[in-house]
Amino acid sequence: MSLNVRMHHDYVGIPLLPIVQDLGMRGIPIDPVRKDLLTSWVGAQLEALDLQLLDYGLRDPGSSKKLDADLVRLGVPLTKKTKGGGQHATDLEVLQRIDHFYNHVDQQVRYPFLPPLMERKKLEKTRANLESLIPCSCDGRVRTSLRSTGTATHRYSSSRLKWCPACMEPFHGTNLQNVAKPDENYPIDCGGACRVYPTYAARWDMGKTCNRQHYLREMFLAPLGFEFIEWDYSMLELRILAEVAGVKLLKERLDAFDAGTGPKIHLLNEQDLFGTQKDPNNYTLAKNFVYASVYGGAEVAIQIALAKKGQYLEQSYILDLRRKLFAAYPEMVAWQVARQQGFDRARAAKRPLIARNVFGAARLLLASDPAKEGLSTEIQGTAAYIMSLNLLRLRREHPDVERTLAAQIHDSLLALVAERDVPTVDRVVRGEMERPVWFTDRFTRLPVDGKRGRSWDSMEEFTLEAA
Repeated sequence: MSLNVRMHHDYVGIPLLPIVQDLGMRGIPIDPVRKDLLTSWVGAQLEALDLQLLDYGLRDPGSSKKLDADLVRLGVPLTKKTKGGGQHATDLEVLQRIDHFYNHVDQQVRYPFLPPLMERKKLEKTRANLESLIPCSCDGRVRTSLRSTGTATHRYSSSRLKWCPACMEPFHGTNLQNVAKPDENYPIDCGGACRVYPTYAARWDMGKTCNRQHYLREMFLAPLGFEFIEWDYSMLELRILAEVAGVKLLKERLDAFDAGTGPKIHLLNEQDLFGTQKDPNNYTLAKNFVYASVYGGAEVAIQIALAKKGQYLEQSYILDLRRKLFAAYPEMVAWQVARQQGFDRARAAKRPLIARNVFGAARLLLASDPAKEGLSTEIQGTAAYIMSLNLLRLRREHPDVERTLAAQIHDSLLALVAERDVPTVDRVVRGEMERPVWFTDRFTRLPVDGKRGRSWDSMEEFTLEAA
């Protein structure tokens, strides 16, 4: 074992393991009444969609086998097979592609039942995520098996518990990474039924006709006298890309945005890709397109990545957008090509394919697409390593504050804090997360956005001065 590998192993990897395990076992409190209501509302939506789809001849859209038979009977051109090969694939990605070609490109709606069917697929996923949130019987908290070594790029991952040492029971908890943000999940419509739930009238505006959408994070409710605080890195992957690839224009734009003299990066990316073309969807499309393009891959790979976000583009259009993106950020494609050539040389010489993050931590690449895995390791692996260093410093230097942390979700930390301690905890955690990081040629501060509130779903932004 080389000195470099041993250093990361001894000083980061091993000390981090008990911290990560402990963090996953602390759990997040949920409101069981709210969970039951959300489950009921999802069921009501699905029943309404089933009746609507029945009018089109889809007898049981919840059964993949019957759905396959009905779609074939209705003339839907299904070609992709499931892994077993016994029936056609009818997942959301397949339906989105067919809907795009036959309901939009042709300027005519050939299969009008596809939009409600896709809506049902999204809602099914929401219900599955909702039902997977199984609280611990001893204190009603949702726990998770959190791991810092479970992914190919060193990103954190989590899963349900096979055995809970808190209540001594098996198979509960959840994958907290699936408790998505509102814009990443399908909303739940209560149908105005909020009026039957007056317990939190002041918080949820119960007793009035509801005109808001509901999401999974609503059920996570802090006890009286406590608040949730979430610290989320601002555009962390783009900031790391700007530094490791030396993307000059992206650095300048990020510096201007941080100084308050420039607009949002995604707005500038929208202008690069679409010019003055006015479309309310272009901002989100530009954001997703840039992230899909960071880790290499040709038009097909980007098309698949965007389809998972519900955005389907022709490959010729994707090629045109790629050219515009690389014209704005030429260093990005140069970085991708250089890494690909390095992996090709290593493979030709029959050497192990190794990728390293900014801090030098090595990763042996074993995937079928080593270039994509290597690019992801350099960017996402660096992001995860930064989070690991934060947790190590907080445990070592601020143990009382570290004990308030309740979860790690992607690029953010979530804490459950007594209201009187919010300013102190925020100052410490924000200070550690925003500690400058040395990249290739300079120290770079990675800014954090802070939110607070009694519910994980209805948190409000706040600054250190306002805490």
